[in-house]
Amino acid sequence: MSYRHIDGYSLGVLVGLSEREEMIDYNHTRSVYLLMARFISLAMLGFFAVATGLIGKLLGGKHEITHLVEYDLLTVLRNRYSTLRARRQDVAQTENIGRLALLCSSTSITSRRCTTRSATTLAISCCK
Repeated sequence: MSYRHIDGYSLGVLVGLSEREEMIDYNHTRSVYLLMARFISLAMLGFFAVATGLIGKLLGGKHEITHLVEYDLLTVLRNRYSTLRARRQDVAQTENIGRLALLCSSTSITSRRCTTRSATTLAISCCK
């Protein structure tokens, strides 16, 4: 409620507004801000869901490419690259010292000599 006296006149003005009328602008602004916050939150959740899906698809593609590189498509057995990498890891492990048997490749066996490279790359664990 507001009162104002006008100088020079014997007149006074008394004005009153209800609480609902005073709060209309505040409530409207508050509603707009809450609506914007809801949309922004939904947009962030949507972005997170899309990003998670794309990351899952990327990791699935990486697994598929690794499988194609390391396994033969026809026999689904490990190919030469994968076998050599696994044997090199076996040779590099310190706990396998003195427990490894060496095999020569079939080309080395036919040529009657066993080279260091073929023996190292085709080392297998015999005492596991």
